[in-house]
Amino acid sequence: YIWFLITAITAYNVEVAFISVKRTVAVFLFCYVLSYLSKKYHTSWWVAITYLIFFINCVYYAQTHILEVADINDSFRMTDEKLNANLFGYFLFFVTFFVYHLGIISNSQRAKTIFRLLFFCLIPLSFFIALLTASRQILLLQVPYFAILIYYRYWKTANFLVKFILIAITFIACAFLADHIIESYNTSNLATRSKVQVTDDPRADLAKEAFNIGLKNPIFGVGPDNFKLISRHHNFSHNSYVELFANSGLPAVIIYCLMLARFIKVQYRSWHHKHDAISFSFLIFGIFYAFDNIFYVFYLNPWLMGILVFVGDLSSNKHNKFSNI
Repeated sequence: YIWFLITAITAYNVEVAFISVKRTVAVFLFCYVLSYLSKKYHTSWWVAITYLIFFINCVYYAQTHILEVADINDSFRMTDEKLNANLFGYFLFFVTFFVYHLGIISNSQRAKTIFRLLFFCLIPLSFFIALLTASRQILLLQVPYFAILIYYRYWKTANFLVKFILIAITFIACAFLADHIIESYNTSNLATRSKVQVTDDPRADLAKEAFNIGLKNPIFGVGPDNFKLISRHHNFSHNSYVELFANSGLPAVIIYCLMLARFIKVQYRSWHHKHDAISFSFLIFGIFYAFDNIFYVFYLNPWLMGILVFVGDLSSNKHNKFSNI
């Protein structure tokens, strides 16, 4: 916040810059309140439920407004003022993590079974949402995320018989559903969008432009939220790192990266000490969260930054939170 305030003074458009500074303060206050609520067992439940409601609302809104929401343009990607594929994907990412987490820590064996089944149900749901939103990003993130979690939690410790059964179930499911899956994909906007090269994606051009502007203004940038004013596309870069570089210079990028690196470092130390599935899930969450920042600007969105705060607090109480289910 302090560095944003400094760079706002030298901004290309000071008025826009200070509006962004105020927004940064709002994000900080939101995360502070959310952190306070997350530290208490009963209120932390409401934080988690709020995010789950947001996700359910995303699914409902996209399904009932798909013809209105699907903006068929150069990117063939779902976007409107109320919902876009990025936020949809990040809420899905959080729900995946949270359901997986509940499947580990729940005291009740019945609850564990239910959440583990829900976790596997999220696999086809992720594919459906990727088709619904025409988002390559969802598949790019969810597929390796599921693969890593399943490998560590189920495959790594499983005996030969369990592995054989899992392979058999996967093979049978693919055999019966392959034609339907391929047909659904080929007739979707996602298939059309996938024909576009990544380098031809407007967001790649925005990221390059933001990086070049950052190189010309490496210390203070052009001012908070000012990149979109001088960009030929008049849009933000859809990348937290180059957006910070262009708007507030290299020091802002370093501060943000140090924050994410600290989260990952804490989770790595915990996993390195215990080598348990809970610690590993937090470590992988941190790595994927940092990677997700390549595809969207997180630091000005209270709900996206709130996810990191909530999970961070959850990790500091990993053996207590929500275990009474």
